[in-house]
Parts: sequence; C-alpha cells; structure tokens
Amino acid sequence: MWRPSRTPNGPSRRVTSKDCSGAVLAISAALRAWPRRTARTSTTSFGERASIRATSAAKPNTGQTDSPANVGNAAVVRVGIVQVCSNDNLNANLENAEKGVLEAAARGASFIALPENFAYMRREGTAFPCAQQPDGEILKALSEWSLRHRVWLLGGTFPEAIEGDSRVYNTSVLFSPDGELVARYRKIHLFDASLGPDGSDSYRESTHFKPGDEIASAETPFGVVGLSVCYDLRFPELYRALVEREARWLMVPSAFARETGKDHWEVLLRARAIESQCFVVAPAQCGHHSADRSSYGRSLIIDPWGLVVAQAADEPCVLVADCRTQDIDRVRGAIPALSHRRLPSATAI
Repeated sequence: MWRPSRTPNGPSRRVTSKDCSGAVLAISAALRAWPRRTARTSTTSFGERASIRATSAAKPNTGQTDSPANVGNAAVVRVGIVQVCSNDNLNANLENAEKGVLEAAARGASFIALPENFAYMRREGTAFPCAQQPDGEILKALSEWSLRHRVWLLGGTFPEAIEGDSRVYNTSVLFSPDGELVARYRKIHLFDASLGPDGSDSYRESTHFKPGDEIASAETPFGVVGLSVCYDLRFPELYRALVEREARWLMVPSAFARETGKDHWEVLLRARAIESQCFVVAPAQCGHHSADRSSYGRSLIIDPWGLVVAQAADEPCVLVADCRTQDIDRVRGAIPALSHRRLPSATAI
C-alpha cells in the first residue's frame, strides 16, 4: 500500500489542545510560521474580459507546469476555475467556456477546471439531444483550448453517447497542454433525490444517465490528479481509492442544487480534503439555468489542511489561486493518517 511522503517540517498552522494530541501540539509549537492561507487568489467577472485579452496577447501562457513559479520558496500551481451558468444552448455554452479558459490562462493559470455540464445543462427530466462520442465537437474544443493556451484542462463533464442505449454517461475528461486526452471518468454515483419540504423538487439522474464503474486518475507534473463528479462527493470510499493511486489533487466538477449546496457543499469538500490530505478543486455551475433548475455556485479550492484557499460567489466568474504543492507533504508529514490506516484497502471497492 502506498505510504505518504514525509518532510522534515510538518504544518506550522496553529493547533489547539481541543484539536489533537500532545504529539501534534509539539509539532505545532515548533512550526508556527506557516500562513493560514495557502494561496494568493483573485476573482474576475466575465465583464472584465477586455483587459484580460490584452494581457493574454502580451504574455501568453507557456504551459511549463514542471517549472512552476515560487511563492515563499514553495513550488506552486496556479489553478483557474471557470464558473458558469449553462443552459440548453450548446454553442453559447461553448463560447462562454472558451472565454473563461482564455481569462484564466491570461492570468497565468496552468491548470484550469470547468464545471459539470459546462457545455449543456438540460431541464430536469429531459434527454440529451447533444450527446456525443469522444470525437465530437465538445472534446475537440477542449483539446484545442488546452493546446492553444498550453494548459492542463479539466473538461467538467459532457454527455457521452452510448451505442444502443438511450442513456448517456456523464463523463469528465482531462487534457494535457499538448491537447491530448489523458484521463476519462464516467460518473459512478447518480443523484436520485427528492428535495423541498414536500419532496416535489425531484432529481432522477438514473433516468437519463448510465453509471460508470471505474475510477480514473492521471499523472501530471504537479502530482497525480484524481477525477470525480458532483454527487460522488458523498462517497468517501471513492476518494480513498484515488489516494491509494497516489492522488494529490481531487477534482469535483459540480452542479450542486441550491438546497443541498447551502448546507453540504463546503462541508463535504473540506472533509474530503482533510481525510485525503489533498488539494480539492471544485468548479461549479451557478445561477438559474431554466424555470425549474438552478445551481448553488460558490466554486471552491481547498488545501490539504481543509482550509478554503479560494471561493467564488454565486455568479459567473473566473477564480484563480496559487496552490503550494509543498503543503501536501507538510500535512501528510505532520499527521501521517494515511499510513496509520488499519482497515482493508479501499481498492477492493
């Protein structure tokens, strides 16, 4: 079984006696200089694109993520999240996503993430007229954007057509700066729920989606990236299996409902970050998509200690933050919980 890397210095965030044992308190007392914020962050609304385009023309992204910038002598990855409010207009959605990727790349992001259903957000209970094979328009666009801007690009999810089946896979994809598809994950857990006081706000993903049955991850210059989608967030065994594949980054593109989002969204993301000791990147849909569907927004980047690095509001925007890869080893070195496990391996799932 994989064991987490150790570093000479564990986390220097302040820890109290209410939180942990004397052993960890000793680490904390010796190392208090670590800032509570992992990253420099900024958010730009879609209304500010003119200046961003000018910046992009003057300073293109080189895509050299294996030679990252340095903040406080720690290697960093500049992560960009494109938060959108998609609808059932495929062309308009792709145009908005492309503009968001352009903004994030212009601001130096080398790893950019789009949310679930970024290219097509259907009304609940309707089918997917734009379901596509892997060589379709959506994936061709993602490949082109990643190559043009020389970035790692998480393509949220797209409706992947299944031959001989009226259902689709809800599929997340990761592209390299060379425009190459390096990982594909078909959402395993489908959201069938009845929300609202009387249960009338009903979601039945299983009607139109087929669940996947394989986990997925990919090697990158900044560590192994594990893929998941939205409702998967409620199933920690998936993330433990990804950690056993040596994941250091967990992707959670989502379209969280407003009712569940206000109480569960941040709590669940922080829990997955803490227990996995990974960065969690969660690009989200926001706003009203149709008369009967809206999403919570508030995209998040969480550090391995469980702190919020950056958070969006509930409107379309581009969120950019610098994440220090060194923090993963610091947290895992200070609290080596991943090597203290005694129950059977999660890979048995």
